[in-house]
Amino acid sequence: VLMKDFYAYNEQLKEEISSGKELTPMPSEFEAIHTAKMTDSSGPSVIFNAYAPTYLHTQKTVLDTTSTLNVVERYNNAINVCLACHKTECVGPIPRIKKLLIQ
Repeated sequence: VLMKDFYAYNEQLKEEISSGKELTPMPSEFEAIHTAKMTDSSGPSVIFNAYAPTYLHTQKTVLDTTSTLNVVERYNNAINVCLACHKTECVGPIPRIKKLLIQ
């Protein structure tokens, strides 16, 4: 469920960035990535646990207006972290995640 929320939020950010609107703050529930239940009951892997803090950091960076990177780069960096993790964990959503990238 949390991954679906990540997707919906990033879809919204993509639209806001593309249209020059003010960006919606990251929902605080995203911090639950460390404790969220996995779809399969296997629990989070070592790889997932390594990517989770990186994802949160890059997602927060999207909103960092003091960054020297432009917002599209910051946003695409966050999406690329999603892709990197999914290439090792759950490959099914990769085509959908790629659609979030801003060209």
